[in-house]
Amino acid sequence: MLTGKSNQDIIVQAFRYGVQDFLHKKYLTKILLFESIQRATKQHREEQVKSDTITLSAHIFNKSKFLKKIELAELNDVVLVIEVDDYQGLHDEFGIILTEKICAHIAKITSKAITRKELEGVVIRSGDAATAALLKSHADFNVGEKFSKILCKAFKKYPYVDDDHSIEYTVSIGVAVIDKEKFDPETIFISADVACRIARNNKDNSYII
Repeated sequence: MLTGKSNQDIIVQAFRYGVQDFLHKKYLTKILLFESIQRATKQHREEQVKSDTITLSAHIFNKSKFLKKIELAELNDVVLVIEVDDYQGLHDEFGIILTEKICAHIAKITSKAITRKELEGVVIRSGDAATAALLKSHADFNVGEKFSKILCKAFKKYPYVDDDHSIEYTVSIGVAVIDKEKFDPETIFISADVACRIARNNKDNSYII
């Protein structure tokens, strides 16, 4: 039998990693439990690596498609990189599943804002914490700044709601304007990403062009 506070912590950790799937004996001993934890932890890590690999592959595929869209862009079109602030902090506090939902929520708001304002554009998830958007300017030279302001207000107005309580977040937005007839899509994307990183130095939802 296992008793005592220290063993309770072991049991909590064990079931967190699905140790129940590895226990087949009638009587539970500490040695058996530790061995089962090791096996369960190993499987958990392997599954996490597999999951991370699949997610990374999806983001790489999305970015590749997005760069092809940028190739077709025209002068004065804009690329935006929108990234949730303190991704690791959200991950630590709420866990990966809820943090992923928050990031998906950000992408959804971005897409809806484009539709609501009758703009022409495309939105993708470009990373765990990031969303990217390509907007057609249609001769509106300030479309990037206007849309960034719209997004900042929208993200403040619509926190992520889970189980009847809201989770507030802030984002940083980087904007890159295509200002040359001949351009490299990857360079444009990187410029938007760098601007996004600079925007992190500001408080609340913010953007840099």
